[in-house]
Amino acid sequence: MDVLNVENELREVVARVVTQVELSNKQGRLDINLAMEDANLSIPCL
Repeated sequence: MDVLNVENELREVVARVVTQVELSNKQGRLDINLAMEDANLSIPCL
């Protein structure tokens, strides 16, 4: 896996995290741990 692909995958993961946290905050769910449980992330192996 080349560096560009790794960077792109990490950007996608971070974007999903940010989106999930924003949605959780709008719903009044301020516990970051619960938001991350709902994010259902697959972090690429480096």
